Amino acid sequence: MTTDDRSPDGEQPRRRREDDPNAPKPRVDQPFGRRASDLTRAIAWTAFTSAMDAIIAADDAGNILLFNPAAEALFGYELEEVKGKQFSELIMPAEVRPIHETAMRRHLESGEQSIAGRRIESVAMNKQGETFPVELAVARDDSWATPVFTAVIRDVRIRRGLEQSLREARERAWAASAAKSEFIAVLSHELRTPLASIVTSTHLLQTEGLSAEATSLVEIQRDAGEALLALTANILDASRLEAGGQAFE
Repeated sequence: MTTDDRSPDGEQPRRRREDDPNAPKPRVDQPFGRRASDLTRAIAWTAFTSAMDAIIAADDAGNILLFNPAAEALFGYELEEVKGKQFSELIMPAEVRPIHETAMRRHLESGEQSIAGRRIESVAMNKQGETFPVELAVARDDSWATPVFTAVIRDVRIRRGLEQSLREARERAWAASAAKSEFIAVLSHELRTPLASIVTSTHLLQTEGLSAEATSLVEIQRDAGEALLALTANILDASRLEAGGQAFE
C-alpha cells in the first residue's frame, strides 16, 4: 500500500473507484451515502497527500504519526522510516532542537502559544544532514485521546535566494548612484575654479581701454564663462542634494 492509499487511522479509505470501477460516484449532497463528515475527511486526506508543502503529524510526545509525500520529497525519508521517530531529532538541526522542544513543553504545560497557532521562521534538516530555511506553522488537534500536532513546513530557499539577490542588486544600484554623484561633485568643483578665473580675467580686461571690437569679444567670453560657472554651480548643488548634503548659496 503506497503513502497515498493510507488514511489517518491506518485503514484503507472507505471507497475507491479504482477498487470498484462500477461503483457510482458519490453526490456532494449525499457523500458516500453516509454522513457529511466523510466528505470533509476525504477532502482533508486528498489535500494532505497532494499538498506542495510538507505536512507532518506528531503526537504530544513528538513521535511522528504521518508524513505526506511532499515531506518525503523535502526531507528524503519514507514514511516507514520516520513513523514513531522523534520529530525534532529527524527534522530539526541540533542548534535549534532545544528551542523547539522547550517551546513544545511549555505549550503542553501551560498552553503558551509560542509554537502552536503561529507561523514562524526556522531551520530544518534533511536526511543527508543538509540544513535549509523553512516557514513552519503548527496546529493542535484535541479531538483525539491525546493532542495531535500537525506541522506545515514550507521550503523558502528559493524565496530567500531571490530576496538576497534583490538586496544585492539594490546595494549595487545605491553604490553606483553614490559613485556617480561623487564623480559629478568632484568634476563640478574642479571646473568652478578655472571658470571663476576666466570670468574674473574678462572683467579685468574690460578696464584696460580695449578697442570696441576687442571689448565685444571680451564681453562674449565673459558671458559664456558666467553661464558655464552658473551651470557648474547648479550641477554641483544637484549632486550635493542627491547625496544628502546642502546646496551652495
